[in-house]
Amino acid sequence: MKENTGNYIVCRHKIGVGNSIEVLFEFNDRKSAIAKKKEIDKDAIWVYYCEEEVIYKGTQKDQNNNPINSAPSWVRI
Repeated sequence: MKENTGNYIVCRHKIGVGNSIEVLFEFNDRKSAIAKKKEIDKDAIWVYYCEEEVIYKGTQKDQNNNPINSAPSWVRI
């Protein structure tokens, strides 16, 4: 089960250029992150996108068969 942590970021990267990812803004709500992305999404060289921080709960088991959670990770929205 995927659980949102409530953290959002707006990022960009240059098309065709490796390691060019930049975090531009951080937010605590989804609507603000999406609104900011739409506001700046007007460039032919850069790709802009939003990501949310999530934790996957109970998708794996430990050696005693107890459910464990993943580390926080970023997923595009």
